[in-house]
Amino acid sequence: MTVSRTQHHRARRPAAIGAVLLLAACGPAPTLDDALATVHSWTATTTLAGDHERSGVLSHRLAAQLRDRGADAHREETQSLDTLARSAGDRRRAQAALDSLGRALQTLGAQPAAR
Repeated sequence: MTVSRTQHHRARRPAAIGAVLLLAACGPAPTLDDALATVHSWTATTTLAGDHERSGVLSHRLAAQLRDRGADAHREETQSLDTLARSAGDRRRAQAALDSLGRALQTLGAQPAAR
C-alpha cells in the first residue's frame, strides 16, 4: 500500500503543532514589569470604558461584562504579583497598581448608561 504525499503530511501535522506549542510554553517567564504592564493596561481599558459608559457610548451590559473580565484579571495578576514581587518596593508598586485597577473596576458597569 502506498501512502500519498498528502496523507504523509497530514500524519505529521499533529506532531508539528505539538512541537510549536511546547516551544511556546518554554518561553521566558513573566517578569514583575510584565505583570505590572498587564495591570496598567487593564486599568487604562476600564477607565476608558467607564468614561464611554457614562457618556452613553458603551452599554451598561457591555461595561458590566468588561468589569467581570477585569475582575478576573485583577485576581490573576494579584497572584502573579505576589509571586514576582521580591522587595518591599516591588510590593508597594504592585499594590499601587492593583489598587488603581480596583478603583477603575468599581466605577465600571455600576450604573445604567446615559441615554
